[in-house]
Amino acid sequence: TMNLLIISEAFFPEGSGGELTTYLHAKLLHNNGVNIRVITASSSSISKSKIDGLTIYNVIRRKPTKYSIVNKILPLLKGSLRHLFEWADVIYMTGWFPAIPFIKHMFKKPVVVHLHSSFPACPIGASYNLAKDSLCTLNSVFPKCAKCIVSYERFKETNTLETIISSLLNSTIGLAYINFLKHADAAVFVSRYQKNLVLRRLPTIADRSFVIYNPLPKLPHVPVRGDDLGYFGGISYLKGFHTLI
Repeated sequence: TMNLLIISEAFFPEGSGGELTTYLHAKLLHNNGVNIRVITASSSSISKSKIDGLTIYNVIRRKPTKYSIVNKILPLLKGSLRHLFEWADVIYMTGWFPAIPFIKHMFKKPVVVHLHSSFPACPIGASYNLAKDSLCTLNSVFPKCAKCIVSYERFKETNTLETIISSLLNSTIGLAYINFLKHADAAVFVSRYQKNLVLRRLPTIADRSFVIYNPLPKLPHVPVRGDDLGYFGGISYLKGFHTLI
């Protein structure tokens, strides 16, 4: 029986679509005999819990940014949760990519990354140029990325200081984050389009890149009445709902 350790920045019922998908994959694997344990950064004060047979370890009380996670996760690799990494046959990560080379070096375990957005190929995970209101080919570099990130932060109504910090970090260090994927043994994408976009920035992982479509959650059937249009997705501008409207 395989032991799978999932590392996710958030986990269902917290988070959004990516976290729900991670939960659905974990449940499917668990139902097929895979032993699952999850390390996450929940806002809950409970350090260990169970969700549908999945053992959840909550290790970081405050959700870190992608630029502080190395300081947060390195103590875990050497501390109280080291036994989880030793227990695992495979480590499955949906975030915290800077930890990949440390995990590989310390535990010599295969690491699978599952990307639910365009990050880290795009520092804001959008592959959409908000400054020009057009699709981004992910070939941009500083300062073009900085202009897009400023537009993104303004759209979120972020204050001036945080906008400056975000644009500086995301358009410099953020553009280098994709290099952490080189250390992974496999990369999973949710669509061929997303996979091809990311491979434009990192073609060296093409031979270990795979597409696995998101499983559907079990929802009650709702009869359709009338001829109205239904939109099932996030209301963020980046989701494109305004295009339908």
